[in-house]
Amino acid sequence: MKNTSGSLLPLGLLAIAVLLSGIIIKNMTYSSNGDLSAGAQNASSVNAKKVSPAGSVSHETEIMQKPVDLMYYGAGNISSDGSYSLPVVNGKESSLVSLTLTPSATVVPQGTGISMSWYVYPAGPAHDCVASTTPAITQNGVVGWNNSTFSAGGILLPGVLGGVTVPGNPGTVRTYILTCPLSTGGSVSASTVVTVSTSGGGGTFGFGINPSTVSPGGTTTISRTVSGLTLTSCSASALPPNGVPLVNNGVNGWNSTNSFPSPLTNGSTSGVSIPGVAGDVTTYKLTCQLNGGPVTFSITGGVNAGSFSIGTYFPVGTAYTTYNSIRPKGYVDPMGNNLINVWFEYQNAGGGSWISTPHVPNPNGFAAGDFIKKITGLSPTTTYNYKACGSNGMVSGCGNTYQVTTKSYVPPPPVPVDPPQL
Repeated sequence: MKNTSGSLLPLGLLAIAVLLSGIIIKNMTYSSNGDLSAGAQNASSVNAKKVSPAGSVSHETEIMQKPVDLMYYGAGNISSDGSYSLPVVNGKESSLVSLTLTPSATVVPQGTGISMSWYVYPAGPAHDCVASTTPAITQNGVVGWNNSTFSAGGILLPGVLGGVTVPGNPGTVRTYILTCPLSTGGSVSASTVVTVSTSGGGGTFGFGINPSTVSPGGTTTISRTVSGLTLTSCSASALPPNGVPLVNNGVNGWNSTNSFPSPLTNGSTSGVSIPGVAGDVTTYKLTCQLNGGPVTFSITGGVNAGSFSIGTYFPVGTAYTTYNSIRPKGYVDPMGNNLINVWFEYQNAGGGSWISTPHVPNPNGFAAGDFIKKITGLSPTTTYNYKACGSNGMVSGCGNTYQVTTKSYVPPPPVPVDPPQL
């Protein structure tokens, strides 16, 4: 490498130049005024400081791809170490876990099996659940629903399980129970009752809902399958979260105005609304006549919190750090169709309030990607904490906190003054 006079640079300066060339972030794009923009991949590893929630500092060396500690928001915040914190829903932290248990039928002919569905919100703190029944028959339950059903453990997510037996003579009443400890402390439990019909008959009925959770204002499809049962005079109803039906003893798309064939056949109903805000659960019912008596089938659907994930990159060298500015970088994954606003928050590491940059739409649109912001007006040789943040209007959250130190201020060299002209 040569200087402007054509002579070789000193070996020391050459080594520094080579070192810097290995840590400069490649292919980053910025707007002319330093506003938030999308950024490309990086390819260097450096030592960085990561600030723990308690405020202590640990040193790490990582590869600059996307943040390792990607934070997930919407159905709870599960960090890389498996710890869990509740999400912010409707402007406040959700402190309760809701669990509902719904059989495909509440009254069944003798010898008939059912499907059991469950809905949990937020997903994350409930884990290692135990299924049981009262009275119990095998393994503290019945075939298909006992303490070995969830033996694999792990976090409970909304789901459905078929092949659950309802043993007993006509008139037998059996309670099905699901109990889960919570990583946030305590436990949550849900139960439902299924009765063996005294009217006789045999067969199966399947009740399905897809999707089982939607964003606020979303709709779903409710399906039914009938085998070996003569179900007549069926009617639909729904119990929304607040207990007040929206229209005609139900919700939009599922109410007393729905028409079903008699006897009932396989089919589906689309455009069924799931009302409410994040965390709300609606119960959908179908009541029919079977052998001269009523039977009611039910299933649940809920509103999710519009999940997304956010992460903070740690600094790579000081190529984009000046005595009064930094350029932090974040990563956001909208997880499909959520419009995310993103921003950065920063503070003087020596103390002071967090300051937020303007909230702007994800520069990557609906796709996952990086975003960058130039933050100016900082003090020289000062360490700052910073973190990338995002919100979809229902849930807000930030990535991990990292530190960067501004450079020292170097006054510009004096402008030479030409001597008086002769």
